[in-house]
Amino acid sequence: MINYSRGSTGIPKGVVFTHKNIVSTLAGLFCTWPQIIAPTQNDCYYSYFPMSLPIERLLILGFIFCGGSIGFGTDRNVNTIFDDMSLIFFSFLFLFLFFTS
Repeated sequence: MINYSRGSTGIPKGVVFTHKNIVSTLAGLFCTWPQIIAPTQNDCYYSYFPMSLPIERLLILGFIFCGGSIGFGTDRNVNTIFDDMSLIFFSFLFLFLFFTS
């Protein structure tokens, strides 16, 4: 998997995530916090972040690995996110909170 950066610290570039990187990250998450992140085949992850975010891709791969399902939002519009959420019976949601001053 190649993740392309926007170049905030210089020239934009592609960063390679190897199979070993992905497997070790997922294993670390599931083994370190099994009571928090332990999806089963009965769980559904609601995905609304862009697939360009590495954490989003890792969460999706983790749910696939554990046999869980993934519900994708129809668009990335904050005005319709609650409509999408009412259609998908999800058990996991990953949030980023940004605060500006």
